[in-house]
Amino acid sequence: MSTPATSLLRIDAEELAGDLPLVCARTGRHDALATPVWFARSPSWAWLPLALLLLAAMATTSWAPLASWWMVGAVVLPIVTSRGVTGRVPLSPTVHDRIIALRRRRLGVILAALLLTWVAVGLWLIGSRAGGMLVMALVVGLYLMVVGMFWTGRHIGVRGWPEDDGGATLRDVHPAFVDAVQLRRTGHRP
Repeated sequence: MSTPATSLLRIDAEELAGDLPLVCARTGRHDALATPVWFARSPSWAWLPLALLLLAAMATTSWAPLASWWMVGAVVLPIVTSRGVTGRVPLSPTVHDRIIALRRRRLGVILAALLLTWVAVGLWLIGSRAGGMLVMALVVGLYLMVVGMFWTGRHIGVRGWPEDDGGATLRDVHPAFVDAVQLRRTGHRP
């Protein structure tokens, strides 16, 4: 799949709710499906607790606080403080299937990492520091896989960010999609 030219396209809330032409926003193909997409953005301060936990772990040379409280800074706080909008963006069946498969794999890896984090904490609590460190190394490797999956997902699906009025700004959309949206806005129905 070729990467489209870099384009920004502002979509209002009504268009995002399903009033977009069925032209794939990523490939420009005309056999697109209206796919639910969530555009979210967390405030930059939401990542501060994770940075503080990492600094505390490095300063005390104890990774136990990081292992037991990482979720607050790395997962829960950015999700709770994020704002986002959900909409339906046309994507070709191939792109849609790739996104779904990637989401399933990513969810499986995240769940395995969560479970293993608690296994590591349990090992530390029963006094097996070496076992806990080994399991935490595995957890870090799993999270690196998740980061790689998010990076890969950015190049498969549609990227963008929410706007205050309920719309979104799409990034790196295909020029054929931009043209089809512009035609629809002028009264034509492609």
